[in-house]
Amino acid sequence: MNGFLNENGTMRYWMGKRSASKSRFPGMLDNVVAGGLPTGFSPLECAMKECWEEASIDESVARSRLKCTGSITRCCEEEGFLSLEEIFIFDMDMAGLTPQPRDGEVESFSLFDCDDVISKLALQVKPDVLIVLVDFMIRHGLVDSETDPVGYLDLIRAMHEPIPVHDEKARL
Repeated sequence: MNGFLNENGTMRYWMGKRSASKSRFPGMLDNVVAGGLPTGFSPLECAMKECWEEASIDESVARSRLKCTGSITRCCEEEGFLSLEEIFIFDMDMAGLTPQPRDGEVESFSLFDCDDVISKLALQVKPDVLIVLVDFMIRHGLVDSETDPVGYLDLIRAMHEPIPVHDEKARL
């Protein structure tokens, strides 16, 4: 989930610092709320659950403010295996809200200017979070086609590649 504030035309972005005890990406910056999708949960139900568990955002607040904005396909190598995942993306206007760590997975929350996250903090951000942040920045007009039209289109296409599905009919 992208937690953001629009303060007089300046887009600011909440990020959580992952607990040092996390086995994966300890101490790195993460989305304000994130988590795997458990069986039996819809993406919205999962996002609301994670809002409460990780950031102390009440379910009724999450339900009224969460906006599903799509998904991104991500392919990467993890621990010697190829991982394909679909990341469901939600935005939440955090005006009047300050996230508070709840379950120990997040050490603290900080509010950054979006430009600083990409230009100054990128190496401190969990890898899968950068693609979600870039998607957010594109949708909010913070990254556009004026500076690099070809690169812009390549970036958008790469973020929305379909996950390959095994097709029995393709076998000879």
